[in-house]
Amino acid sequence: MTKKINLFSLLLVVSLFSLNAQHTIKGKIIDAANQEPLESSIISSGSLFTLADNEGQFSIDVDTLPVDISINHLGYYSQVVRINTDEEQIIIPLSVAPTQLHEVIVSASQQNESLKNASASIGIITRKGLERDDQTIITPALNRIPGVYMHSGSLNTNRITIRGIGGRTPFGTDKIRAYFDQIPLTSGVGETTLEDIDLALIERVEVIKGPNSSIYGAGLGGVINLKPTIAPYQKTTLQSGLIVGSYGLNRWVNKVSFGGNHSNFSIAHSKMLSDGYRDNNQFERESIGLVGRVNTGKSSHLSIVGNYIYLKGFIPSSINQAYYDSIPSAAAPNWAGAQGFEQYDKVLLGLSYTTGSKTGFSNTSSVFVSYRDAFEPRPRPLGILKENTIGTGFRNILRYKSQGTLPWSVSGGMEYFRDTYKQQIYENLYQQNSGYILGLDQSDFVENRDYYNLFLQANFDLSSRFSIETGANFNKTKYQLKDLYVRDSIENSGNYQFDPVLSPRLGLVYHAQSNRHYYGNISHGFSPPNLEETLLPDGAINPDIQPEMGWNYEVGTRGYMLDGKLQYDVSAYYMLIKDLIVSRTNLSGAITGINAGKTRHLGLELSLNYTHDLNSNVQMNYFITGAFMKYEFLEFLDDDNDYSGNELTGTPKETVNTGIELISKKGLYGNITGQYTGDIPIDDGNTLYADSYFVGRMKFGYLLNLSPFQIDLHAGINNIFDAKYASMLQINNAFGRYYYPGTPRNYFGGVTIKWAK
Repeated sequence: MTKKINLFSLLLVVSLFSLNAQHTIKGKIIDAANQEPLESSIISSGSLFTLADNEGQFSIDVDTLPVDISINHLGYYSQVVRINTDEEQIIIPLSVAPTQLHEVIVSASQQNESLKNASASIGIITRKGLERDDQTIITPALNRIPGVYMHSGSLNTNRITIRGIGGRTPFGTDKIRAYFDQIPLTSGVGETTLEDIDLALIERVEVIKGPNSSIYGAGLGGVINLKPTIAPYQKTTLQSGLIVGSYGLNRWVNKVSFGGNHSNFSIAHSKMLSDGYRDNNQFERESIGLVGRVNTGKSSHLSIVGNYIYLKGFIPSSINQAYYDSIPSAAAPNWAGAQGFEQYDKVLLGLSYTTGSKTGFSNTSSVFVSYRDAFEPRPRPLGILKENTIGTGFRNILRYKSQGTLPWSVSGGMEYFRDTYKQQIYENLYQQNSGYILGLDQSDFVENRDYYNLFLQANFDLSSRFSIETGANFNKTKYQLKDLYVRDSIENSGNYQFDPVLSPRLGLVYHAQSNRHYYGNISHGFSPPNLEETLLPDGAINPDIQPEMGWNYEVGTRGYMLDGKLQYDVSAYYMLIKDLIVSRTNLSGAITGINAGKTRHLGLELSLNYTHDLNSNVQMNYFITGAFMKYEFLEFLDDDNDYSGNELTGTPKETVNTGIELISKKGLYGNITGQYTGDIPIDDGNTLYADSYFVGRMKFGYLLNLSPFQIDLHAGINNIFDAKYASMLQINNAFGRYYYPGTPRNYFGGVTIKWAK
């Protein structure tokens, strides 16, 4: 009888133990864009909860599986995840919620640093911010960041300026650095083309304004970081979307994302076609991109980036005042007659490996390669341009972050880049309206450009309220020209290098309260000349050209009021630039550069965002951003002309962006936004100005959830009030062709179907 009782007791104990057995769920919470750990995230299940540690790691015990756990972190969208097993550690990424941006992790210093701890002015575009517009180009979203102004002459002709830097560049964007998940998008000749990365692959954009980061290289204007999308935990999604619009716009996007416990991948294919508003304005772009991440250990992961793009865009070019006033849809006669266009294939590949340890050390190593093959038939006398560029390089950052009451951190590393650029120009024998005809070669050269950056940056918390950030960047740039043209007896080969440049930086942050923060910084920066500016009109090396250099002084404050409903960010800066590069165009269209003077950049920037709930289902968001700028030439002598005291050419005096958004849990969403741009000086003599303008935009849509499908229907209007304006300017044009007319009122609509499981 005793044995039976003991056996019964044993079975009862085993049964009770089984009923109360706990499952331990372990995981890591990270920022979906920067992939940095989110410290103090709240993980809960029912009445149970825990906090993530400083590495984003957490552990929580639950009674049964499967179970739903909730993850919350201030500044990020909450997420509910179903856990089916406790056998492996899980990685859970959180996306930014635009209502608490000061808490968001940013990468200005390559440390796990929230925006409120940054000692620089940083603009952030969230995924929702990118989706406010028709998503054909990033221009409207970038222009909502105060201090940033993106000219957009057409889908393939753009120029980005930050605080007036880059406004004098004849074509494209330079003097600004750009990266996509640690991989440089800026070529060895200093040119940046953000449009090569499709918006479907971008989770977030961070813009560091001015020379305010020691860990990046030559970019006096600042740095633009594009952060890739990351697939949700344990989800596979298929997405297909179509947008159609005025002037023959068609854009298809197909995307596949896979998220597992230890890896995630996203592949996006897109194709966009447009007839354009102007003559000779047809456009075609097709791309396929891959972003992925594989966690190889508890604190290590491998990231991969790949992007291929094919583009063919016809060039209407700029027109003079008479055409702009009477027939703005016309192309420049010489470009229309030649049916000029640009066409290129471009490939970008990059790998990054990050590893960390419990001792506080971490290291990120990146290697990358890019290839571009371009063909551009231009009107006489410019000729037909053939270009081929191969860029290779690597980047390494070693970091240490201490543990303790007053932590400190230090980052150091290097970046090396080699760019081999081959250019050939042929005579264009086209006849009127017959397109290009390849003639005799006119030039043939190869330019190799090498640069490397050594950088060091340290952050110290002197108290719970006060921190200091200091750093420096050392740059060395050199290039070699090989003249391969044999049809003349002139030898233009040669070597040249700039003097080494040391750029120090000092930043301070003071936390007056948990919701009010002040910062200031002093920083030095520089920008080397672009390709055309390094050469003389005859093709020889320009031995006298030097980089632009300058000092930036800045103070600012950011925070929130009214229980977090109102966010604000205000900054003022004073920047002095010397050795200003002036581009000259001769009568044959050749461009060269000289260092001609000094400029002063004085500005005030502000951002306000107010969010409130109309009821439990509907939220309204109001925002306004503004930049008020006084940029002028302190000293500027160009031949016999003295432009000292004149306003800086190519930049507006003020910009204001405002908008209102509707967000509904029932699926309805929409926004109305407006952009005001002030007068812009067109020539250095300040005799011509482009008029100020206001462009309104509107978009509304509805999200229909039919699990496992989600259907997004939307439509919108660009340039609501049909404003006539110059969307891009060709300053100091020798032929008086200054204007790229903006597109009149136009419409778009689309549908996106998403399947997730």
